[in-house]
Amino acid sequence: MIYPASVLSASEYEVANALVEGQIQPFFQPTFNLSNNAVEGVEVLARWCHPRRGILAPEAFMPAIVRGGLLDPLLFFQLHQGLALQKKLGGRGHSLAFAYNLEAVQLDDPGLINRVGAALARHGMPASGVTFELTERAAIDSRSRQQETLQGLGALGCRLSIDDFGTGFSNLQRLLQGPFNEIKLDASLVNGVVADARCRAIVTAVIGLGRALGLRVVLEGIETQAQRHALIALGGTTGQGYLHARPMNASDLLDWVGVRHLSRVAGL
Repeated sequence: MIYPASVLSASEYEVANALVEGQIQPFFQPTFNLSNNAVEGVEVLARWCHPRRGILAPEAFMPAIVRGGLLDPLLFFQLHQGLALQKKLGGRGHSLAFAYNLEAVQLDDPGLINRVGAALARHGMPASGVTFELTERAAIDSRSRQQETLQGLGALGCRLSIDDFGTGFSNLQRLLQGPFNEIKLDASLVNGVVADARCRAIVTAVIGLGRALGLRVVLEGIETQAQRHALIALGGTTGQGYLHARPMNASDLLDWVGVRHLSRVAGL
């Protein structure tokens, strides 16, 4: 069971200690082709495997991560763990891109690009297999440093995605702020696609916008077959949500991908 933020209001000290002790671990949630259920990629998420309270959702500890200036340690721990798992999957014949959450404030770090490049080199993995999802906690600053970092990550070969599109600080102007390859449409819009004509109109418009701009559109929060069928009818191609798979740890992902592969080979 994953507990919500109300269970624990973590302090910066508690979270820093949890990072050092390896309690905050990467969990992995696949993205899928909506038509044939083929796995298209994996998003790397953070979960706190608390020794007494069980598995805690990000809402329980991310505010303390931000306050404590721990975004970069978390990102690079996740990145190294993810690249190692991605390489292991590749060795078993499963080539999947991995995506990581990135806050706008982290774009101010002039060393971010070199550190990402060093991580890729250490694991022998191509930048094309890494996507950074820009989260919506803050707007992207128009200052040159953040723009340069976005351009630099793109030049390195990494893909860039706008997460939770349709909420927070996301707007059409953001599409012009960097070499983005992808839009992830927020689950709040996807959830209403069956019963709400306004949601359907917005989803249709974003899918069309993505197609016109050459951007991949990932539809988040799919929980029912009715939503999946509605999204396919609107032109959606890629989704993510509990209907297909919940976030899982590294060992479970390895087993899960292997079972799915064997099922597809057998035509099940």
